Amino acid sequence: MFDADTKKILSKQSSQVHKFEKALNEATLNAVKKVRDCKDEVSTSLAGLFRSAVRHSKVELERAKERKTLGNPPGKETDSLGDQLNWEQLLTHLKGKRKLWLITNDGDYFTENQNRKFLNALLQRELGTVEVVCYDTLSVGIADFAKSTGEGRQELPPQEKLDEIKKDETQSALLSVPFVPVMDDFSWVLHSRANRTNPNRHTQMDNLSWLQFYGTSVSPSSTGTTDGNRTDSDEADDPKER
Repeated sequence: MFDADTKKILSKQSSQVHKFEKALNEATLNAVKKVRDCKDEVSTSLAGLFRSAVRHSKVELERAKERKTLGNPPGKETDSLGDQLNWEQLLTHLKGKRKLWLITNDGDYFTENQNRKFLNALLQRELGTVEVVCYDTLSVGIADFAKSTGEGRQELPPQEKLDEIKKDETQSALLSVPFVPVMDDFSWVLHSRANRTNPNRHTQMDNLSWLQFYGTSVSPSSTGTTDGNRTDSDEADDPKER
Protein backbone atom coordinates (compact mmCIF):
# COMPACT_ATOMS: atom_id res chain seq x y z
CA MET A 1 0.00 0.00 0.00
CA PHE A 2 1.13 3.56 -0.71
CA ASP A 3 0.61 6.52 1.51
CA ALA A 4 -1.39 9.53 0.36
CA ASP A 5 1.63 11.55 -0.78
CA THR A 6 3.05 8.66 -2.84
CA LYS A 7 -0.35 8.05 -4.47
CA LYS A 8 -0.55 11.73 -5.39
CA ILE A 9 2.91 11.65 -7.01
CA LEU A 10 2.11 8.45 -8.92
CA SER A 11 -1.20 9.85 -10.11
CA LYS A 12 0.51 12.98 -11.40
CA GLN A 13 3.20 10.97 -13.18
CA SER A 14 0.59 8.67 -14.70
CA SER A 15 -1.28 11.67 -16.01
CA GLN A 16 1.90 13.01 -17.61
CA VAL A 17 2.64 9.63 -19.20
CA HIS A 18 -0.83 9.53 -20.75
CA LYS A 19 -0.36 13.09 -21.98
CA PHE A 20 2.95 12.24 -23.64
CA GLU A 21 1.50 9.03 -25.09
CA LYS A 22 -1.38 10.98 -26.63
CA ALA A 23 1.03 13.53 -28.12
CA LEU A 24 3.24 10.74 -29.51
CA ASN A 25 0.27 8.96 -31.10
CA GLU A 26 -0.88 12.20 -32.73
CA ALA A 27 2.63 12.92 -34.06
CA THR A 28 2.93 9.37 -35.40
CA LEU A 29 -0.45 9.60 -37.11
CA ASN A 30 0.45 12.93 -38.71
CA ALA A 31 3.74 11.48 -39.94
CA VAL A 32 2.01 8.46 -41.46
CA LYS A 33 -0.50 10.72 -43.22
CA LYS A 34 2.32 12.85 -44.65
CA VAL A 35 4.07 9.75 -45.99
CA ARG A 36 0.80 8.50 -47.47
CA ASP A 37 0.23 11.83 -49.23
CA CYS A 38 3.93 12.11 -50.24
CA LYS A 39 4.22 15.35 -48.27
CA ASP A 40 6.91 14.18 -45.87
CA GLU A 41 10.40 15.66 -46.05
CA VAL A 42 11.89 12.73 -47.97
CA SER A 43 9.12 12.65 -50.59
CA THR A 44 9.21 16.40 -51.18
CA SER A 45 13.00 16.35 -51.46
CA LEU A 46 12.86 13.60 -54.10
CA ALA A 47 9.88 15.01 -56.01
CA GLY A 48 12.05 16.84 -58.53
CA LEU A 49 14.08 13.72 -59.15
CA PHE A 50 11.03 11.60 -59.90
CA ARG A 51 9.62 14.22 -62.26
CA SER A 52 12.67 13.53 -64.45
CA ALA A 53 12.22 9.76 -64.34
CA VAL A 54 12.89 7.87 -67.58
CA ARG A 55 10.39 5.09 -68.14
CA HIS A 56 11.70 1.69 -69.19
CA SER A 57 11.19 0.53 -72.76
CA LYS A 58 9.45 -2.68 -73.83
CA VAL A 59 12.81 -4.08 -74.89
CA GLU A 60 14.35 -3.37 -71.48
CA LEU A 61 11.38 -4.99 -69.75
CA GLU A 62 11.68 -8.16 -71.85
CA ARG A 63 15.41 -8.34 -71.20
CA ALA A 64 14.80 -7.90 -67.47
CA LYS A 65 12.27 -10.75 -67.49
CA GLU A 66 14.70 -12.98 -69.35
CA ARG A 67 17.47 -12.09 -66.89
CA LYS A 68 15.27 -13.06 -63.95
CA THR A 69 14.15 -16.31 -65.63
CA LEU A 70 17.77 -17.30 -66.27
CA GLY A 71 18.76 -16.41 -62.71
CA ASN A 72 21.39 -13.91 -63.80
CA PRO A 73 22.32 -11.09 -61.43
CA PRO A 74 21.33 -8.67 -60.14
CA GLY A 75 18.18 -9.48 -58.17
CA LYS A 76 16.87 -12.09 -55.76
CA GLU A 77 14.61 -14.96 -56.80
CA THR A 78 11.83 -13.90 -54.44
CA ASP A 79 12.02 -10.18 -55.21
CA SER A 80 10.23 -8.15 -57.85
CA LEU A 81 11.72 -7.30 -61.24
CA GLY A 82 13.21 -4.03 -59.97
CA ASP A 83 16.94 -4.84 -59.88
CA GLN A 84 16.92 -6.57 -63.26
CA LEU A 85 15.04 -3.70 -64.87
CA ASN A 86 17.33 -1.12 -63.29
CA TRP A 87 20.37 -2.89 -64.69
CA GLU A 88 18.90 -3.15 -68.17
CA GLN A 89 18.16 0.59 -68.12
CA LEU A 90 21.68 1.24 -66.94
CA LEU A 91 23.09 -0.82 -69.83
CA THR A 92 21.03 1.22 -72.28
CA HIS A 93 22.15 4.58 -70.99
CA LEU A 94 25.74 3.57 -70.30
CA LYS A 95 26.67 3.32 -73.97
CA GLY A 96 29.63 5.54 -74.77
CA LYS A 97 30.66 5.98 -71.14
CA ARG A 98 34.18 5.28 -69.94
CA LYS A 99 33.91 4.81 -66.18
CA LEU A 100 31.23 3.96 -63.64
CA TRP A 101 31.12 4.33 -59.86
CA LEU A 102 28.78 1.70 -58.38
CA ILE A 103 27.73 2.33 -54.79
CA THR A 104 25.71 -0.42 -53.10
CA ASN A 105 26.01 -2.98 -50.32
CA ASP A 106 24.03 -5.56 -52.32
CA GLY A 107 26.17 -8.65 -52.84
CA ASP A 108 24.47 -9.29 -56.20
CA TYR A 109 26.71 -6.67 -57.72
CA PHE A 110 30.19 -7.36 -56.39
CA THR A 111 32.61 -9.77 -54.76
CA GLU A 112 34.89 -8.60 -51.95
CA ASN A 113 38.49 -9.70 -51.47
CA GLN A 114 41.10 -8.14 -49.19
CA ASN A 115 38.87 -5.12 -48.56
CA ARG A 116 38.50 -4.51 -52.29
CA LYS A 117 35.27 -4.89 -54.21
CA PHE A 118 35.08 -6.33 -57.72
CA LEU A 119 32.03 -6.19 -59.95
CA ASN A 120 30.30 -9.51 -60.63
CA ALA A 121 32.01 -11.17 -63.60
CA LEU A 122 28.82 -11.45 -65.67
CA LEU A 123 27.92 -7.81 -65.09
CA GLN A 124 31.44 -6.75 -65.99
CA ARG A 125 31.28 -8.67 -69.28
CA GLU A 126 28.02 -6.94 -70.10
CA LEU A 127 29.65 -3.56 -69.51
CA GLY A 128 32.52 -4.40 -71.84
CA THR A 129 35.43 -2.00 -71.54
CA VAL A 130 33.76 0.32 -69.03
CA GLU A 131 35.98 0.75 -65.97
CA VAL A 132 34.03 0.06 -62.76
CA VAL A 133 34.85 0.96 -59.17
CA CYS A 134 32.62 -0.39 -56.38
CA TYR A 135 31.90 1.09 -52.98
CA ASP A 136 29.46 0.08 -50.25
CA THR A 137 29.11 3.52 -48.64
CA LEU A 138 27.77 6.67 -50.27
CA SER A 139 30.13 8.98 -48.40
CA VAL A 140 33.28 7.28 -49.68
CA GLY A 141 31.99 6.56 -53.18
CA ILE A 142 30.67 10.05 -53.90
CA ALA A 143 33.81 11.63 -52.42
CA ASP A 144 35.99 9.53 -54.73
CA PHE A 145 33.80 10.40 -57.70
CA ALA A 146 33.96 14.12 -56.97
CA LYS A 147 37.70 14.12 -56.34
CA SER A 148 38.44 12.01 -59.43
CA THR A 149 36.30 14.01 -61.84
CA GLY A 150 36.01 17.41 -60.19
CA GLU A 151 32.23 17.24 -60.65
CA GLY A 152 30.40 18.40 -57.53
CA ARG A 153 33.64 18.76 -55.61
CA GLN A 154 32.72 22.18 -54.28
CA GLU A 155 29.47 20.78 -52.86
CA LEU A 156 31.16 18.00 -50.89
CA PRO A 157 30.77 18.26 -47.09
CA PRO A 158 33.94 18.73 -44.99
CA GLN A 159 35.98 15.58 -44.36
CA GLU A 160 34.85 15.37 -40.73
CA LYS A 161 31.23 15.37 -41.90
CA LEU A 162 31.99 12.66 -44.48
CA ASP A 163 33.60 10.58 -41.73
CA GLU A 164 30.49 11.03 -39.59
CA ILE A 165 28.24 9.96 -42.48
CA LYS A 166 30.43 6.92 -43.15
CA LYS A 167 30.18 5.91 -39.49
CA ASP A 168 26.39 6.15 -39.62
CA GLU A 169 26.28 4.15 -42.86
CA THR A 170 28.51 1.43 -41.45
CA GLN A 171 26.43 1.14 -38.29
CA SER A 172 23.11 1.00 -40.09
CA ALA A 173 24.39 -1.20 -42.94
CA LEU A 174 21.48 0.06 -45.01
CA LEU A 175 21.78 1.43 -48.52
CA SER A 176 18.51 0.97 -50.30
CA VAL A 177 19.26 3.31 -53.20
CA PRO A 178 22.39 2.47 -55.18
CA PHE A 179 23.96 5.60 -56.58
CA VAL A 180 25.71 5.11 -59.88
CA PRO A 181 27.75 8.06 -61.15
CA VAL A 182 28.99 7.57 -64.70
CA MET A 183 31.94 9.53 -66.08
CA ASP A 184 31.50 10.91 -69.57
CA ASP A 185 31.60 14.68 -69.45
CA PHE A 186 30.74 13.96 -65.83
CA SER A 187 27.14 12.82 -66.19
CA TRP A 188 25.58 11.08 -63.23
CA VAL A 189 23.20 8.15 -63.44
CA LEU A 190 21.11 6.92 -60.54
CA HIS A 191 18.82 3.93 -60.31
CA SER A 192 16.49 2.83 -57.57
CA ARG A 193 15.81 -0.42 -55.77
CA ALA A 194 12.86 -1.63 -53.73
CA ASN A 195 13.02 -1.01 -50.00
CA ARG A 196 14.55 -4.22 -48.67
CA THR A 197 14.33 -3.22 -44.99
CA ASN A 198 10.55 -3.64 -45.06
CA PRO A 199 9.12 -5.52 -48.08
CA ASN A 200 5.58 -4.49 -47.12
CA ARG A 201 6.36 -0.78 -47.26
CA HIS A 202 5.69 0.74 -50.65
CA THR A 203 6.67 4.31 -51.37
CA GLN A 204 7.28 6.26 -54.54
CA MET A 205 10.70 4.65 -54.80
CA ASP A 206 9.62 1.01 -54.45
CA ASN A 207 9.71 -1.09 -57.62
CA LEU A 208 10.21 2.05 -59.67
CA SER A 209 12.87 2.22 -62.34
CA TRP A 210 14.26 5.61 -63.11
CA LEU A 211 17.34 7.36 -64.34
CA GLN A 212 18.30 10.89 -63.52
CA PHE A 213 20.97 12.64 -65.52
CA TYR A 214 23.09 15.62 -64.59
CA GLY A 215 25.26 17.28 -67.22
CA THR A 216 24.94 17.19 -70.96
CA SER A 217 26.62 14.06 -72.26
CA VAL A 218 23.38 12.06 -72.33
CA SER A 219 20.79 13.66 -74.58
CA PRO A 220 17.40 12.50 -75.88
CA SER A 221 18.92 12.00 -79.31
CA SER A 222 21.64 9.71 -77.97
CA THR A 223 19.35 7.56 -75.84
CA GLY A 224 16.30 7.43 -78.06
CA THR A 225 14.12 9.04 -75.38
CA THR A 226 11.95 12.10 -75.29
CA ASP A 227 10.25 12.87 -71.99
CA GLY A 228 11.00 9.35 -70.84
CA ASN A 229 9.46 7.66 -73.91
CA ARG A 230 11.27 5.31 -76.23
CA THR A 231 11.26 5.70 -79.97
CA ASP A 232 9.54 3.10 -82.17
CA SER A 233 12.89 1.94 -83.47
CA ASP A 234 14.07 1.13 -79.95
CA GLU A 235 11.00 -0.89 -79.13
CA ALA A 236 11.29 -2.81 -82.37
CA ASP A 237 14.68 -4.21 -81.37
CA ASP A 238 14.90 -7.92 -80.72
CA PRO A 239 15.03 -8.17 -76.88
CA LYS A 240 17.43 -11.10 -77.17
CA GLU A 241 19.92 -9.21 -79.30
CA ARG A 242 22.73 -8.00 -77.07
